[in-house]
Amino acid sequence: MCLRMRASTSIRRRADFRLKGAWDGCCDVKSEREGTMARIEVDERYCKGCGLCVDACPVNIVALDTSRINAKGYHPAYLTDQPACTACTSCATMCPDMAITVYR
Repeated sequence: MCLRMRASTSIRRRADFRLKGAWDGCCDVKSEREGTMARIEVDERYCKGCGLCVDACPVNIVALDTSRINAKGYHPAYLTDQPACTACTSCATMCPDMAITVYR
């Protein structure tokens, strides 16, 4: 089992809830599944722009969109480089508002 998925039970449940697709047990998802496009979606209704997902991303492709403001008055997070996304779920696991959905 992947070390990233050996978290507490509650964190694992939250990650499984937001993960669309089966977990294959490997951190290097991109190399094993070369033809697929991993991506994340941020639900701007729930995003409060805290930046925890930005800090959690191991490939630094999540950023806060300073050119837009959501209905709550915050700068929402967005994916800057979709092909570089590995679908590791680090951003979704760190999000306290469960605003991020990971697709594999």
